[in-house]
Amino acid sequence: MAAYDDQALFTLTIEPIGEGSERAMYSDSAMFKEYRQDSHNVLMMDKWERYRAKIVQKGSLNVVSRLCRLPKTEHLKDTFLVDVSFASDNLMCFTLQGLFRDGDNAGTNSEELRFFARTFLVVPRGEGKIAVVNEQLYISALTAGHAKLYYVQLNKSLQTPQEPVALSSANPAVINQQPPQMPNLSMAPPAAAAAVSREQLLAQFSQESGLKPEWAEKCLADHDYNYERAGSVFMELKRMGKIPQEAFH
Repeated sequence: MAAYDDQALFTLTIEPIGEGSERAMYSDSAMFKEYRQDSHNVLMMDKWERYRAKIVQKGSLNVVSRLCRLPKTEHLKDTFLVDVSFASDNLMCFTLQGLFRDGDNAGTNSEELRFFARTFLVVPRGEGKIAVVNEQLYISALTAGHAKLYYVQLNKSLQTPQEPVALSSANPAVINQQPPQMPNLSMAPPAAAAAVSREQLLAQFSQESGLKPEWAEKCLADHDYNYERAGSVFMELKRMGKIPQEAFH
């Protein structure tokens, strides 16, 4: 529990990867429902906005409690990849992704695998310690084709030399390797604004959304630097095609 800030936020999203016949679905409907009841898909905000207090966990105790209530899982550690998308002296955003089995399949040799991506926003706490101020967990079922593709991209990533991340508040380091075919837009919670400067949060928002700094600043300012709200509105406007092309890098 000490890993999470007292004002930490946690959300979970479960959405199938792929489209049409390639859409990966859960064979266990009860297991899917267990995740789905708290799914925080920003593109479907109209379905859960009035229940926001229920599906957005706030505070270290609530976050850990929700994690403990997730179905039994077995993570395949040799499939793990860590992607650092932003790093400075005062803020770091990274994603841990990989494959796992859940429910009755956990601890078996079942070929029915799931995909997960956990995106963390962390800040320093002194003495070499860090605290998580925001975590987003994304889960999806996988088809056999998706799993095969993941292993191909995993092997390719492991064979590609990575540049070391140099921490600098003036020059945040960005690693170009991105999670393969998995949606990721990391939104910092309002509580993080007190721990880091607006300039650093603006840099992160711009990098994650692909917006030019002036457009990213306008999006944040319009929503009082509430990252969750700004991110939700951005994703909805992007889905509707209402953001001009010149707004992006």
